[in-house]
Amino acid sequence: MSRKLVAAGGLLERKKSGKLHIAVCRRKRYRNRDGSVGDWVLPKGKPDPDETIKETALREVEEETGCSGRVLDYKFVIEYKVGARWKKVTFYQMEFVAESGKPDADEIAKVEWMTPKKALRKLTYDTERDVVERAYFADARD
Repeated sequence: MSRKLVAAGGLLERKKSGKLHIAVCRRKRYRNRDGSVGDWVLPKGKPDPDETIKETALREVEEETGCSGRVLDYKFVIEYKVGARWKKVTFYQMEFVAESGKPDADEIAKVEWMTPKKALRKLTYDTERDVVERAYFADARD
């Protein structure tokens, strides 16, 4: 039996014009729901050797958004199939700390800061829309 794939990322939050916004990335390699090039996703990726899931989340968010963050107390886990294997992704809620560079141009076409409501409309995958729904619109913290 093959091992489960693992990844981590974040809901990177910052205030803009007095409203909460989260970072959403448009990747170059995959297709969106309408078939156009570039899916819309939360920043995430696979761990490096000997890296914790939390360290992976922080690194991947920084690589994909060009911004550093600080992990808050809440995390959300999703699982889905990639081919014949299951993938488990842990998303941490993160507070924006600073712009630290530019997003990885090989992978990321664009980063947009959007309200969670707009992110629900924009994100390509149901599993990631579910994370945003649980984080911002449900009593996920009770």
